[in-house]
Amino acid sequence: MTATILTGKFEEIFMSRTWLISIFSLLISPLVTTSPVIAHSVQTDYWMKAGVMEIQSTFSTGESLEGAPVSIYAPGVTQPWKEVITDKDGKFEFKPDASLPGNWTIKIGRGDHGDILTVPVGKEGVNIQLVSQNLMDKPHRHSILGQVLVGAGVLTGGVGLWLAKRPAKG
Repeated sequence: MTATILTGKFEEIFMSRTWLISIFSLLISPLVTTSPVIAHSVQTDYWMKAGVMEIQSTFSTGESLEGAPVSIYAPGVTQPWKEVITDKDGKFEFKPDASLPGNWTIKIGRGDHGDILTVPVGKEGVNIQLVSQNLMDKPHRHSILGQVLVGAGVLTGGVGLWLAKRPAKG
């Protein structure tokens, strides 16, 4: 009789701890795994001023992309035509060589913080209406560790819920 009472009490304590561990795992896993996702993106605005294309890049937070490297590629060329650095406001100017018509590529930033513009240039200069923005190759990073931790949290939570919901023996 005493063994049955102790066994029942043990299962009750185990079930409540499993339930708490499961809930804790489910609640804490997003905090551990979302840090790479919080990375901010880059927004690039551009306009024409006296035949020169002015370009400004900022983070989604509004902070300027100060000191970012900029590589400008003429059509069909793999080496940069020009390289500059953005100023304190994240700005720089682009005046292409009109003798090289076609789609120019402007790469702004480095790593996973940047933007890529395709700028069509004709005999008249830049056609601002046809400028397009391309996504970076890897605009956001993600972590395999994060995926594993989320999976472990979900698995632990699922096992805990299953153990909590199963009928008691005896």
